[in-house]
Amino acid sequence: MKKAQATGELVLWIYRFLLISAISFALVIIIGNKYAEKFDIRQTESIILSEKIIDCIKDSGKLVSESSIEECVGFNKFNYYIVINLTSFDSNFSKNIKIGNSDLKIQCDLLEKGTKFAKAPSCSSFNYLTLIDGEKAKAELEIDIGKHDKNLQ
Repeated sequence: MKKAQATGELVLWIYRFLLISAISFALVIIIGNKYAEKFDIRQTESIILSEKIIDCIKDSGKLVSESSIEECVGFNKFNYYIVINLTSFDSNFSKNIKIGNSDLKIQCDLLEKGTKFAKAPSCSSFNYLTLIDGEKAKAELEIDIGKHDKNLQ
């Protein structure tokens, strides 16, 4: 009788072990799939980059150049294309600065026309009001970010 009871108890322990193992394995698979997803953070990156550029313009307080923006922000030109259009409200000054990989601009223009890409850039536009040389000015930023391989795999 004790031998039969011990055998039955052993079978129950094996069954419990297999059940706990299956549940644990399922949890690992579900949680692993959730956290293995790739997130596209390029929109957030473009917001942060636009704020950095505006801070550079505000800190200088005068018309900026392509090299001063590159130095202030510090980014890889290959992954970005940035257009900065500064226009004064009071006087008639206007300045247009273009930095980076112009191929991204072409891809963004094609996206606006409805062309589909497997690895499309992130295209964003921002408008800010700022002071340049003591005058009110409008800063229009267009930021196109590539980084396909780092964000979308």
